[in-house]
Amino acid sequence: MSPPGERLARSWTGNAAAWIEAVRGGRIQSRWLANDAAMLDALLALKPARVPDVGCSEGWLCRALATHGIETVGVGASAPRVEAARAAGGGRFDVLTYANLGAAAERLGTFDALACKCSAAGPGHPAPAATWLAERAAAGFQFERLREPAHPDTARPLSLLLETRA
Repeated sequence: MSPPGERLARSWTGNAAAWIEAVRGGRIQSRWLANDAAMLDALLALKPARVPDVGCSEGWLCRALATHGIETVGVGASAPRVEAARAAGGGRFDVLTYANLGAAAERLGTFDALACKCSAAGPGHPAPAATWLAERAAAGFQFERLREPAHPDTARPLSLLLETRA
């Protein structure tokens, strides 16, 4: 991992408890205003049976999808966040870095939709994540559209949402 990637990984580990508390306590406005619902709605529209959540953090998306009967596999590089996800349930959770995604593909299994929130880019991560995404495309995933959930008051983009289908 590159030095910026190492700093980011240390940050994810160091702020894990505060992040988990903020997410589960609904204290991140962009998430409860638009981001979480946009991600969940986009995935539910695809009617998947099995979804990986790459960069699962504390597992909120896996838990939300599980309430709709969707099998999930959450992966993330921050052990404390993944452990919190595992403790909360709602899917299978593995600690994996982006560099290890390709090697774990067989163990993770096949999927018919793909969730990558903030995880598809970042310091030290784009090349392995891009390679993994390219492998998914070669395996039959269709990248359908890229959209930006907007803040309901300002209409400013809050995030990017890449929608795929198997």
